[in-house]
Amino acid sequence: MTTILKTPKVPTFAGTQDDDPVEWKRQVVETLRLIQHEQILPTDTPQVAQEKVDRRRNLVMTTIRSGLKDRALKWYRENNERANFDFWMEFETEFIQSKNMEVARMKLPSLKQEKHETIEQWELRLLKVIDKCQINADESTKSYHFMKGLLPKFDNIKGKAYKTLQDAVNRALREEAFLSTEESEKKKKSKSSHVYQI
Repeated sequence: MTTILKTPKVPTFAGTQDDDPVEWKRQVVETLRLIQHEQILPTDTPQVAQEKVDRRRNLVMTTIRSGLKDRALKWYRENNERANFDFWMEFETEFIQSKNMEVARMKLPSLKQEKHETIEQWELRLLKVIDKCQINADESTKSYHFMKGLLPKFDNIKGKAYKTLQDAVNRALREEAFLSTEESEKKKKSKSSHVYQI
């Protein structure tokens, strides 16, 4: 006897800029976990067991496909017939990575060093964002964004153009060390002055 499996409802995903592919995937995966599939029994023949597996696979893909529309549905129709089509892996490449890239490209021009960040931490975070942008940024472009995003206390070194990111980082590290020493000296003097007044 063939069991009729009902396709559960999932939210729609069109693949536009307003859609969140990460959240859509999370909701769909959560829905798929709740599906009551036919159990493969020890008494099932290989043919019956395979039929159950096929029905389960078909239900999963039908559920996923029911949530796709517009650009996302067109992408699915153009690719799902391929023998090596892996939906979630290719969905990741097509929508999640491209979404991350768009967000990173919008974020890059206004990216700033945080107050708690060291020069090296700021450099690492900037490079991660540039990598997500998937742009072939040359050294001068990297150094420009690095210098532009530095905290205001580094303003006196921002005017110069640096050929490489490493040159810019080295200059900022020297300034960071100088400012740190200057701050320590101020604290010592303040402490000494306080002791003297007592």
